[in-house]
Amino acid sequence: MTVKELQIRKALSSDDQDIFIWRNDSDSRKNSITTHKISKSEHQEWFRKKLSSKDTDIYIGYQLNTKIGVVRIEKQHDNSAEINITINPSQRNKGYGTELLSKAIKISFNKYDILTARIKKSNFASIKMFEKVGFHKKGEDDNILLYQINKEKYIIEDFE
Repeated sequence: MTVKELQIRKALSSDDQDIFIWRNDSDSRKNSITTHKISKSEHQEWFRKKLSSKDTDIYIGYQLNTKIGVVRIEKQHDNSAEINITINPSQRNKGYGTELLSKAIKISFNKYDILTARIKKSNFASIKMFEKVGFHKKGEDDNILLYQINKEKYIIEDFE
């Protein structure tokens, strides 16, 4: 039996509850820049604004009927954006994060030349995942590492 490849699609308003649960998971909060537990109403307001923003793209990774995780890309400047990822707690440590992140990067490079990620120094899983797909450390501030990937370098490395 062949396992179906991970797919990616734009987030829908119906994804609201899953993203809320994933975001408030204790490991997600521990590894996030913002660690407090958020209320349902706070999340709903945030999600509604992000879904309707022309400067934000949110993607859901899925395989068959299982949602794997969410990637958010937010425009920073004309040619750059910040990328964030959260994996469904039940799908962690299965290698899906790297695949989902890689697919989101390829889509994002249709719109942006540079992607950045802010990662807590203690979030070793995310550091490893972002480095695996080609991000390089560009700096740090207190407890946060700044990672970046350039479209030209990514495309060249992808085909070598």
